[in-house]
Amino acid sequence: MRHCLIAHTALPLDSVEKIISHPHAHAQCRRFVRDRLSRAETEAANSTAEAVKIVSESEENWAAIGSRLAAENYGCVILSDNIEDHADNQTRFVMLATDEAPQDRDRPYKTSIVCAIAHDQPGSLLQILQEFADRDINLTKLESRPSKKGLGDYIFFIDMEGKKDDQAVAGALESLRRKLASVKMLGSYPQG
Repeated sequence: MRHCLIAHTALPLDSVEKIISHPHAHAQCRRFVRDRLSRAETEAANSTAEAVKIVSESEENWAAIGSRLAAENYGCVILSDNIEDHADNQTRFVMLATDEAPQDRDRPYKTSIVCAIAHDQPGSLLQILQEFADRDINLTKLESRPSKKGLGDYIFFIDMEGKKDDQAVAGALESLRRKLASVKMLGSYPQG
């Protein structure tokens, strides 16, 4: 994803007082901000598009990290483009729905879940991972995040190959439901 530094009007980089964007975009452009805008304050927004909208409505010397399309849509000026640290960075977007979409039997699928352990103890993560290893299920993503309920309390986001109805995936999920405090199905969807 290509990021741009965007303002409501053209202004010198050294006059930018605040940079607004989604935290992931801030992280993806850390080097540019450090090297070129080190005195500017940073502020989080819910999305890069929201950041550009905020900047477009302000008369302050603020800038947003966002896309070229957002700059065009909000009538803003691009102060600098391709400011990301790595040209091949990616952001993944997920759409959740209440109704399940029909599934094609012939396509490879992924399944995403969120789970939580009841009590932090040695081997908790191993117990989760073992369910997938025992069933030869390839995990494509494993991410932990603090639950914000207490120190050492984490939730795990897991993506795996296979559909939720596949025998191996269904068995692993059923076993995890018996062991863990919480297992939430985010869904199964085509890979790629």
